[in-house]
Amino acid sequence: LNGIIQTWNVGAEKIFGYTAEETIGRNISLLIPPDHADEVPDILQRLSQGEHIENFETVRMRKDGAIIPVSLNFSAVKDADGRIIGASKIAHDITERKRAEEALRESERKYSLLFDKAAVAASLTKMPEQVFADVNETFEKLFGYTKEEVVGKTSLELGIARPEERAATYNELERQGQHLNAEKHVFTKSGEERIVLINVIALKLGGQSYALTTMQDITERKRAEEALRESEL
Repeated sequence: LNGIIQTWNVGAEKIFGYTAEETIGRNISLLIPPDHADEVPDILQRLSQGEHIENFETVRMRKDGAIIPVSLNFSAVKDADGRIIGASKIAHDITERKRAEEALRESERKYSLLFDKAAVAASLTKMPEQVFADVNETFEKLFGYTKEEVVGKTSLELGIARPEERAATYNELERQGQHLNAEKHVFTKSGEERIVLINVIALKLGGQSYALTTMQDITERKRAEEALRESEL
């Protein structure tokens, strides 16, 4: 409990770069970065009171000075009389997991930026429930609903799509596989009818099925085309 290292296995050599001869008899503080120095007294105090500490994530310092993320499990070591005389520590190098988590966060940040700021209306619909999981700013502007009003509801509940239009969209998606392009009539919160060119992609995120839909408002273009046809008659 005074922090002096008593044993050191091959796994510890691989993670921290020190041999057993270099560590046994020295204080565990040689692995602690200066800005984490207060961790050891606190951990030893908790162990002396019989507490078991699991999956404690922190950082440690290798022999070469590199700082690595680790997950630590501590348990008390007792003598024959049951008195706590030390601590057993198992350390797992979680560098790769942390890199994967950071890569995932970066991917989510990029997705959020592309999704939220896209020039076309976009929605992410949870399948097979067909409820909105997310919509972007352009979607809010097109339909007049806030994200809070939309998420968790279906397009039918909101009146965005007629039942036959909605059913046809998902039926066509199933027939065509993973991708669909089509013109559809939709309705805003105020009841205004708009014509949109939709692009629907079936995808999986975290094991959950979704439909990612983008909608380009082509109402004015369709009206202009119709006006041109009428003028030519």
